[in-house]
Amino acid sequence: MKLIKLTINNFKKTKHLVFEPNGDDQWVFGKNGTGKTTLADAFYWVLTNKTSRDKKCDEDIKLKDKQGNPMIDGGIDHTVELVLQLDDGHKITFGKSYAEKWTKQAGSADKAFGGHTTKYFIDSVSRSQKDYNAFIEKKICSIDILKIISSTSYFCNMPWKKQRETLVSICGDVSDDDVINSTPGLKELPGYLEEKTVNDFISVLKDRKKKVNEQLDKIPARIDEATKGLPDIEGLSKESLQVELNDFINQQSKARDEIAALQNGNAVAEKKKKLAEISTAMEKIKQAYDLKNNKQSIEDERKIGELENKKQQLKYDINTKRQQIDDANKGITTIDNKLVKIRADYKSMHATTFDESQTICPTCGQKLPEDKITLAKENFNLGRSKTLETIRSEGKSLATKKDALAIQIKDFSENILAVQIVIEQLDKDIAIINERKTSGTDNSTEFTSYLKDEKYQELRSEFTGLHSEIDQLQDSNIAAISKQRSLIDQLDLDISDRQKKLLTFEQYDKGQKRIAELKKQQQDLGTEYELLDYKNNLADLFIKNKVDMLTDKINSHFGIARFKLFDQQVNGGIAECCEAITTDGSTYGTTMSDGEKAKIGLDICLTLAKYYKLNVPMFIDNAEGITDIPDTDNQQIRLIVSAIDEELRITEPIVKIKKQAVA
Repeated sequence: MKLIKLTINNFKKTKHLVFEPNGDDQWVFGKNGTGKTTLADAFYWVLTNKTSRDKKCDEDIKLKDKQGNPMIDGGIDHTVELVLQLDDGHKITFGKSYAEKWTKQAGSADKAFGGHTTKYFIDSVSRSQKDYNAFIEKKICSIDILKIISSTSYFCNMPWKKQRETLVSICGDVSDDDVINSTPGLKELPGYLEEKTVNDFISVLKDRKKKVNEQLDKIPARIDEATKGLPDIEGLSKESLQVELNDFINQQSKARDEIAALQNGNAVAEKKKKLAEISTAMEKIKQAYDLKNNKQSIEDERKIGELENKKQQLKYDINTKRQQIDDANKGITTIDNKLVKIRADYKSMHATTFDESQTICPTCGQKLPEDKITLAKENFNLGRSKTLETIRSEGKSLATKKDALAIQIKDFSENILAVQIVIEQLDKDIAIINERKTSGTDNSTEFTSYLKDEKYQELRSEFTGLHSEIDQLQDSNIAAISKQRSLIDQLDLDISDRQKKLLTFEQYDKGQKRIAELKKQQQDLGTEYELLDYKNNLADLFIKNKVDMLTDKINSHFGIARFKLFDQQVNGGIAECCEAITTDGSTYGTTMSDGEKAKIGLDICLTLAKYYKLNVPMFIDNAEGITDIPDTDNQQIRLIVSAIDEELRITEPIVKIKKQAVA
């Protein structure tokens, strides 16, 4: 596709301009502000509805005031017309106009501003925006692709994800399997990943290596601490200490047996046996008296419980009757209110007379015939009589109900008085039983104490004597028992001393075991760290190979443009990105010069145009700062800043002119 002619009227600051390259390359000179970029903006506005920098330009089409706001111009048409020659040789004219919309309001002689309108033309035929865009898509290419292959700055200013997506769709991606299969050493990596991504895997490895390293750093200090904490066992023999301990324990056991023998001699044992028999006999007498006394007490408690239950039931009955009396009184009050109303209704109905206005025909206003008047009066009297009878019947029914309720109230009241008398008698019976329990005056022969029993008194006297005899026998053994107890106390000290020394050996063994465990842990952690390091190296190799393979694959499609496709992260992983760079590493967004950006952008446009098999005009802005711009099959329109050109100067390429002159 070639640009044949571009006509501008009132577009941005350009009032009128005809640019007619006729499909050839052109160089456009002019100082800043003369309209070089306006040419490119007009071209893109017609085809993409955006500027050459992919910005909306509706507000920039019209002239602006000193505050930068678009001025009202009264409806002037701002138009651009574009003549293109397609690859099949056909020429098509695309046109767009932008103008203010003024409409006359109802009842007003003046027109009012109503916004702006944009019109679209193909070969001077008006089209809708939808049809216009569809025609461009069909005859040329999609608007997005057109921007990519015709503007040297558009692709590199797209979002990086969109750039990367486009590059991968054109050049192809590199799968993880491709990377793994490219290097035999990476065959083990999938087994280690456990369905994690390589970045996640590296992150896990880094965290674990850090923790393992922290543990390894702490272990030497722990081993030193455990070593210093070992007790001193020099000069001690564990076997000799154990023999001595066993000997002291045996001596102590014999001393205790000797004390038991002294305390439990035959004479003492016999007397203690007799003492136990007397104690058992005394307990049996006591239990017999307790059982006899408890029978009457239990019976009294049972009787009181029965009387209390009966009393509570009677109180519940009284409360029920009182509630019924309240309900009956409420019913009587309700009936009295109804009777008052019924009497009033009866009196009102009884005073009602025939309405004489009913003798007049409502239609013609004449008096009705006598027979109809008579019939009307009879109907009135009959209805009045029935109503009065109904009221009388209802009043009698209510009076009957009221009498019945009054009888209920009387019966319930009498019943309550009778029940209260019964409750008073129950209270008296309960009081009599409680008084007997407290004083024990009734049936006093049954409430006697075992302490007064003669047999019990005899046994008690014998018990006291035997106890005295046992004390005398035991006092005689005090000296011998005291000697054995002193021996036991000394043996306790010896046993404690040997146990403490043996405990030192136990603590020493535990310390040695702890040191061995720490050394084993140190060895295990070292082995684990080596494995983690090995896995980390595998993952790093994978990342390096993937970065290299994908970068080489994509960069191989371009002449001078290169792309940074991955960012190295702090944790060792990589993050996807996409930014154009030069061969020496200058990045598009930061360190690349305007000239380098234009050359890189041109290389990208040419490569993508070749992929999409499209040939479209290219506008190269700021071309004066670019050296070695290659000649291309695509039509080039270079926009060159020239301080000496006050107005636009359009020429064929100077290099081309020089070549022709040499020829």
